Amino acid sequence: MIDDANITDYRQILLDIARSLGAENLLNAWTMCRMRNWIDEYGEITSEGVAQVLSFKKVATITP
Repeated sequence: MIDDANITDYRQILLDIARSLGAENLLNAWTMCRMRNWIDEYGEITSEGVAQVLSFKKVATITP
């Protein structure tokens, strides 16, 4: 699905998204990602997580 070089970046983007949604610390951000099924119980990015990152990147790269 995604190569190993992007896994850490995708995971960090998901944690940053969770922090922007109100997670107060890394544990809360991780829990939010798990509850939204963005990260599985082993810390791997799920297809929902990949879709969220790609959606975020698409929105973030649009310039006025």
